[in-house]
Amino acid sequence: MIHIQTKLMTFFIVLILFMNGVAYFLYQGSQDTIRQYDILLERFFLLNEVEQTTEDVYQNLKSYIINKSPELLQEYKDGREELRSLQEQLPEKIDRNQLVVENYSNMIESFLEESDQALKAYQEENIKAYSARMIEAEEVLSYLQETALTLINEELSEYDSFYKSLVVHNGFIEKMRLAVFAFTLFASLLFAFWFSRGITRPIHDLAHAAREIASGKFDGEKVPVQTKDELGFLTETFNSMRDNIQSLVTQIKQKSEMKRLMKEMELKSLQSQVNPHFLFNTLNMIAKTSYIEDAKRTSELIEAVSTLLRHNLTRLDQPTTLQEELKSVNEYMFIQQARFGQRFTYEEDIHPDTKGTALPVLTLQPLVENAFIHGIEDLEAGGVIRISSRIKDGRVLIDIQDNGVGIHEEKVGKLLATPDHDEELQETNRSGHTTGIGLPNIIRRLELFYEREELVTIHSQLGNGTTIRLQLPIEQAEEGYDEVANG
Repeated sequence: MIHIQTKLMTFFIVLILFMNGVAYFLYQGSQDTIRQYDILLERFFLLNEVEQTTEDVYQNLKSYIINKSPELLQEYKDGREELRSLQEQLPEKIDRNQLVVENYSNMIESFLEESDQALKAYQEENIKAYSARMIEAEEVLSYLQETALTLINEELSEYDSFYKSLVVHNGFIEKMRLAVFAFTLFASLLFAFWFSRGITRPIHDLAHAAREIASGKFDGEKVPVQTKDELGFLTETFNSMRDNIQSLVTQIKQKSEMKRLMKEMELKSLQSQVNPHFLFNTLNMIAKTSYIEDAKRTSELIEAVSTLLRHNLTRLDQPTTLQEELKSVNEYMFIQQARFGQRFTYEEDIHPDTKGTALPVLTLQPLVENAFIHGIEDLEAGGVIRISSRIKDGRVLIDIQDNGVGIHEEKVGKLLATPDHDEELQETNRSGHTTGIGLPNIIRRLELFYEREELVTIHSQLGNGTTIRLQLPIEQAEEGYDEVANG
């Protein structure tokens, strides 16, 4: 996650580095210009100083010869040393036209030599040699002055070129400053727009989604996560919160529906206001009396009814297993066989690994009851009801089959469509029911129990019987069922 503070710090650091880089570039450019300017001035001043010093040396020599003053002699010697020092600087500071500079330096050397020879001849009172040397020194001085002017003109030409390039460079620098200013202004505005949009847009989307939730709309589209900063984390958290709220609302609706179904089952299972314990005790007493009177068949029927009622009147919000449901089915079929004799048979083919499969209470017995009443009750003979179970493709398959009259295709669709048809089924077929629980009720309770849909299928043909198949996940959902039932 990239923090908002990190984004701001990164932008300002990049901006500061860019501005400092540009400033450093401009500073280096100005320093180079100053250095070139200083070099040109040094050359110019050096040539000018050489010319002036050469003239001073010659004039001091002439003045000394005329006035014979020791001060003038010393000035001549000092000027001579200074000229020698300037001569040594020429090759170092004037690095172009080396041939001219070398000739110029040689002429200075000749001038100093002629001047020294003239001074020596004067001191030795050799008038002829003195005069010749002075004339020679003056000629060399004139050559020096001409060469100095040539070099100075070249330096001035160089300065003129430098000045023009300096003007161009200053123009470039000015344009660069304007370009940098425009770029930094544009970049700052662009960043400000992008940064503010990155903040305000998610906040706007979150505000819109919050208004939807406030109005009771919990199933709206998720707020898109557009950034990877704190706002992105806030958006993801908000989406998770809305999903949790939607899940809680769904759970509350499921709990409410489960309570309604449980209440319906309890009301239809209880016999008016009869006390179950009193009823069980009475049936047990009758069963024992029948056994004492040697009416074993009657005793068995009473015990079957007692067991069936005990199962039906148990706490309906607790799950049971396939094995327990089959016990209830066996008691029910025992009672029906006592009524109808050999008109039908009941078969079981249960895989051992499926006996522990979790089921809501009163799942199989109402299905078998419906198969008996709506399927084979009207048959004179040969009726068959069969329950089988097996494991296939990660599911437990439980089939309740009969070879009765079958169900019309349109009615099959209604039974699978919605629990609202439960009342229609009960109103039209109440005769013979012990539970009064319809197929849609069972389907809905299974869906709530396993938190999945499409768990029940019906295959039926008119005149060829019906097969109701429960396709249940292998994993048991007792904890989830308890939470729904107890909520």
